[in-house]
Amino acid sequence: MTTLLVTQEKNYENTVKKTLRAGFSLVEIMIVITIIGLLAYFMVPKLFLMVTKARAKTTRLKIGGVKSALLMYKTDTGDYPEKLKDLLKKPADEKAAKKWEGPYLEEESQMEDSWGEMLKYQKTANGYDLYSYGPNKKEGSTKDEYIRAD
Repeated sequence: MTTLLVTQEKNYENTVKKTLRAGFSLVEIMIVITIIGLLAYFMVPKLFLMVTKARAKTTRLKIGGVKSALLMYKTDTGDYPEKLKDLLKKPADEKAAKKWEGPYLEEESQMEDSWGEMLKYQKTANGYDLYSYGPNKKEGSTKDEYIRAD
């Protein structure tokens, strides 16, 4: 019986030792946390840059769609609209309203950039100017930050 107790005691001690050794040491945990931190430090800015570039590309595509709608409007009415909303509903100008065959866009959200701001449109003597302020969402940003369709 004593032999059985001694054997059980040794098995218990071995189990306790294995359990204590089964976890990670503080140094190992700190190394893993440091590696994760370094990866995040280098990868997160690149991720944000990729998202910004994707939004700019999406905005260029939306501008291209609005440009097509503007061209269809001009083909039908003979001139560009006074404002972008004339692509959705008949313009107030009677001459243009008679020839209007729209709507040329399905919904107003097609005139928004990827940051939720309305595209900027100005009718000019030579045609029109259509652009987005880009990620800054405000006038006064450098012209390089404005997004235009090519």
